[in-house]
Formats: sequence, C-alpha cells, structure tokens
Amino acid sequence: VYAQDDMHIYCPHGIIPDADPDTFRMLTKQYSVDAGHVFVEGRNISEADSGSFEVIDNGLYAIDAKSVFYAGRLLKDTSPTGFTVK
Repeated sequence: VYAQDDMHIYCPHGIIPDADPDTFRMLTKQYSVDAGHVFVEGRNISEADSGSFEVIDNGLYAIDAKSVFYAGRLLKDTSPTGFTVK
C-alpha cells in the first residue's frame, strides 16, 4: 500500500526519501519509478536508470539500458540485450 501527499511518497516502511511525488508511478507491487529513481518495495535501486527501466513479465526481473535486476538486485555479468524469462 502506497500513499502520497504534496511532499512525500509513503510505503509500508515510511517515507521514501528520494521519491518525487510529481513523477512517481507504480510499475508493479514491487517496482516503482520517478523521473530520476527506481525503487523496489520503497528502496532506491541506485544502479538502475529510471528512463530505460522496465519490468519483465510483470514479475521480479527487470532491465534497463545497461543492466538486469532480480528483486531489485543487480545481476552482474548479465546483459539486458535479448534477456527473457521463460
């Protein structure tokens, strides 16, 4: 459950410190983005690019222009090019 006011986005763990209320949007129950950040369950994924971030199969896998993530964790040495979930 997420909520917002003019200044903050709130998740079950409290305020999401870096979230921009004007551009914040939910992608799935786990993932959300704003103009400059990607979040998993309210935690900022600092390695992720919000401009190219997309969730794969509406699940826990996601990619951006340079990386692959699972449950918000960077999968090292994994290319997003052609990445699929079967």
